[in-house]
Amino acid sequence: MAEENLLQIAQGLKAVAPAGQGFADRSASRYNAGAFREQARQTVEAAGADEAAYRRNARAEIAKQVASASAEGQSDSSAADVIRQNEVNLIRDALLIRGRGERQAAGLSSRADMADYEGAQALYSGIQGTGAQLLTTAAEKRARERSLGASSSRRRGY
Repeated sequence: MAEENLLQIAQGLKAVAPAGQGFADRSASRYNAGAFREQARQTVEAAGADEAAYRRNARAEIAKQVASASAEGQSDSSAADVIRQNEVNLIRDALLIRGRGERQAAGLSSRADMADYEGAQALYSGIQGTGAQLLTTAAEKRARERSLGASSSRRRGY
């Protein structure tokens, strides 16, 4: 009888193991998702700082060009056109810096969402595995009981 109890305990522990693994996997996935979201936030922050630094440097460069053109007496429209085009190019480059950071952050956010989804699926799978194992254990117990009942009936002559 003690062996039967130990067997039932072992089967019970075996049955709940998939759910435990599912909870552990979900926890790890949540951690990973949080890390990806933090990386996304830092990426956007860094891109913003890079863009701001680039714009500061670009304004200084344009100011030098304007000062140089004035000092050389090149205040004609061709010099002004070149300086305006340089301004447009520098603004475009600054926006590209920001856009690159936002695309990288979006990729990291997608990875975070996928980690959350995978964690939920792992938990679901673990709970489903526990349910299946419990049903199997119950069916095996029932089959053993029937087998024992049939063999005792034969011994009694029924």
